[in-house]
Amino acid sequence: MTPTLISQLRRDIQDQVNRKVHHRSDLPWMKSKELDILSEVLDRLGPARCLEWGAGASTAWFAARLPGLEHWLAIEHDGPWFETVHARIRHPALEVVLQPPDREDYRVRGRDGTLEDFRTYVTLPEARGERYDFILVDGRARSACLDIAFRLLDDRGVVALHDANREAYRAALPPFGHRELFTDWRKNRGGLLLASKGRPIREVLDVDRHRRLWSRHDLIAKTLFLR
Repeated sequence: MTPTLISQLRRDIQDQVNRKVHHRSDLPWMKSKELDILSEVLDRLGPARCLEWGAGASTAWFAARLPGLEHWLAIEHDGPWFETVHARIRHPALEVVLQPPDREDYRVRGRDGTLEDFRTYVTLPEARGERYDFILVDGRARSACLDIAFRLLDDRGVVALHDANREAYRAALPPFGHRELFTDWRKNRGGLLLASKGRPIREVLDVDRHRRLWSRHDLIAKTLFLR
């Protein structure tokens, strides 16, 4: 189904109700405009091998959209959350790995941790020697993860950085040849960066249509304070 502004706002409001009133949601912790973009990218890209830093509802939700999926590796640092996510896994191609931080006091140095705080977590997929068609960076030490993602990404693959509204994540990006950035009024959450070494993002996303939707959604969401 082609997304519309009305359908996006309806889903966002329903998701907020589910989280605040029912204390549950089966959707990834993203706005509908972000989910619609990633869903279209995955549908058009059709990746077989995927990597994700920061497991969650997105892990099973996105994998279910990929009939040709061979392997989706998700790396999580938090033990209790890992158990929650792992219990929901049904897809045979999904692998969720728990890798705690190397330094447990990482919050003293920053909210998301540094490479030294999460070196094993960040470099775990590199040690496997695999390459990936799609990589989602949505966990800890994201700048460091982006550097590894650049090395592990297939030349025609796509990297997605969630919470790209945070300028620190975009301060020193690897030299991707193609990028599309979607940011909005939120400063500390939300936003998407799509990047590829050799594939124009417009080959896997109707960028202009989503920018129009994004802009209208942003205006209304800011007015209604839909974070």
